[in-house]
Amino acid sequence: YLRFMNVDHDVKMMVRGILLKQFELIRRDPYANAFRNDGSVFERKFEIDSLIYPFWLADQYYQITSDDSIFDAFFLMSLRKALVTLENERQHSDDNYRVSNSSDLENSSPYFNPDSGLIWSGYRPSDDVTYYKFFIPGNMFAVSIMAKMSSLLTHLNLDPLLANSCLILSNEVRQAIETYGVYLHPKYGKIYAFEVNGVTSNVNSSEGKLLMDVANIPSLISAPWLNYCDVNSETYQNTRAFALSDDNDYYYEGTYAKGIGDPHDSISGLENPHKHYPVVWPMAIAMQGLTSTSNIEIDQCIEYLINLTAGTYVMHEAVNANDPNEYSRDYFTWPCALFAELYYLRHFQN
Repeated sequence: YLRFMNVDHDVKMMVRGILLKQFELIRRDPYANAFRNDGSVFERKFEIDSLIYPFWLADQYYQITSDDSIFDAFFLMSLRKALVTLENERQHSDDNYRVSNSSDLENSSPYFNPDSGLIWSGYRPSDDVTYYKFFIPGNMFAVSIMAKMSSLLTHLNLDPLLANSCLILSNEVRQAIETYGVYLHPKYGKIYAFEVNGVTSNVNSSEGKLLMDVANIPSLISAPWLNYCDVNSETYQNTRAFALSDDNDYYYEGTYAKGIGDPHDSISGLENPHKHYPVVWPMAIAMQGLTSTSNIEIDQCIEYLINLTAGTYVMHEAVNANDPNEYSRDYFTWPCALFAELYYLRHFQN
């Protein structure tokens, strides 16, 4: 919808209202990932992306509309709150936030290096608990958007100290990613890890590094879309080759499509991963297309996505690639939007 804000006032006001509400909720509780309609906290699973997406949207809003009226004192309060939270989680303490669910604790490693410079995250974008506590795609997203916030504040002549603090965090976390978040894979070369414990900076060691990629965004394959790196970056292209191969436990191939799935799989009922039961996520296939430099690959992704609608004309969450009639979520807006963006860019902007 964003591209239509300048031609449809209602769309612009809808997005503006969403932003104002999101800023308010960040001020209420920056660790929450979901709220009820009355503003009370529904769920408190700290995910980096939950804190970052509103500022991504704010940047998109301004770049398209040039409306700076949302960048008021309340916006600055929200950004400061987010920045303080991110800085605190670079030196994580259970006094600020802790994973309290017993089963989640059993499925995550308690060991991490609090001096790595990376941002600690309790959960992934899927709401699943992180195994190693430094979720690299989330850190990438923070790097990108804090740099954008610094540029935005400077452009608008707002709070130079806050702008500088955003830029410092962005630069330091980027350095930490490139130090602790990479692995020299014997087959693919240097790639980004999905999660790390931040203990070893030895690029030749896979110890304390989770090597995979999954569907929910931010993901490793989405790094250029997040504006963390150039799509032609060697490390990114190596990572992409790994993620879109059988060496990634969550890459599946079926009769109607192939692509990346996710441990947050609600249709197979099987222990993850399950190569014999190829559950792919349209969200990941759309992102594969959005980060591709090949029109052939993009067209293939679009074909896969159409195949997976099962005649419903909408995107779903997870789909059996051997039987598209088996899926979760009748109508999942997130991949619907990504498909629309992919199709628009391919056929109207080439």
